[in-house]
Amino acid sequence: MKTKILFSILLMLPLINIAQSISINPSNLQLPRVASLPTCTATDYGKMAFSTANNKAHICTPSGWQAIEPSVGLNIPLNATQSRNGEGLLDFWNTSTFANSKGVYGATNATSGGYGVQGVASATNPTNNTVGVYGQSLSVTTFGIGVYGRHNTSGVGVSGESNSGIGVEGVTTAGTGTGVKGSATSGDAILGISTGTGKAGNFLALSNGIAGQFEAGGGTSARALYTIGPIRFSGIGEGVGKYLKSDANGLATWQAVVKDEVESHTAAAFSTERSDHNYAFNGAAVYFTSLGGLLTTGQFILPIKVPNGATITSVNLIYLDNEAAGSINCVLQTAPQTGSFTTTETVLSASGNNSTFLAAFKAMNVVVDNDTNFYRLVVSMGQSINLRLMGVKINYTYTVID
Repeated sequence: MKTKILFSILLMLPLINIAQSISINPSNLQLPRVASLPTCTATDYGKMAFSTANNKAHICTPSGWQAIEPSVGLNIPLNATQSRNGEGLLDFWNTSTFANSKGVYGATNATSGGYGVQGVASATNPTNNTVGVYGQSLSVTTFGIGVYGRHNTSGVGVSGESNSGIGVEGVTTAGTGTGVKGSATSGDAILGISTGTGKAGNFLALSNGIAGQFEAGGGTSARALYTIGPIRFSGIGEGVGKYLKSDANGLATWQAVVKDEVESHTAAAFSTERSDHNYAFNGAAVYFTSLGGLLTTGQFILPIKVPNGATITSVNLIYLDNEAAGSINCVLQTAPQTGSFTTTETVLSASGNNSTFLAAFKAMNVVVDNDTNFYRLVVSMGQSINLRLMGVKINYTYTVID
């Protein structure tokens, strides 16, 4: 007890120059009582007095006389700067288990630009993530929420904004987790709005990920995807006039519309360049007639008129060869618009088979350029009624461009 009394006396020594004296009783310490606090200068720091004007004890500090409040709490407004590594300057733990208990509650009455709670990460060049406001739930069930924002009417519950970065980011590391979730019964679960050249939503898949998955979860009126206005799929072979084609797994790519066509011609479509002998047409075939028993050779010609850019894939020549001494040849010829014809592909070269109807087939890959060239089939035959040309089929493919 003697030690405590001595310490108290030493503590009160700075107050001896205050007009009133102090008294020390075995059970209490009485400060000087003043109607008005004296001047508080540097030499007075640490002095204490009791003001009868507000019935509070005061201490002289560099900020002037400060009232010593009897209750535990903070003087508001509070503006202080201090360093505390790895910890908070203010730590609160509300141990209550009642509903709606709060660790920190902030409210503002501002009608423009107010903040109930504001957190600022002031580092301008951080080397790792720095967070202005951080919310965490330690719940291991589905009822925990780290940060929850709510608006009573048509405003925004949670708003994120960034000049050039990410306004709101949701991340999950678990296989069944969800980075960002939106739920709605009648409105929009997630609303994205774009102006100018911006994107209302941007989804990026890395490695084997899926950028976006849409599911219709039951009900005949549910829709996995519903769009209003034009839709665009790019990066999968798009081009003019193509259509979207799916494989067995539902993976779609843009494919050109390629048609397989057949240009069929009967014998009547052929003409002849020869004038030194006759040719006959009996309704099904053309052939050269004999002049004086001479087995000279004549030509039947068919201009080809397939679409520009088409690819001739094969030629089927149908003919009758029952002439042992006769011969027949068929070639595909090409000529520039200002030049002469030359052979591009040989379709048939045969001599007397003593047979009946034959069909000669020749596969090829000739791309037609009608802007530059002319194309024709030339059939060379000897003079015999037993060597007859019945017709031809030209098979080709081409890409349709609407």
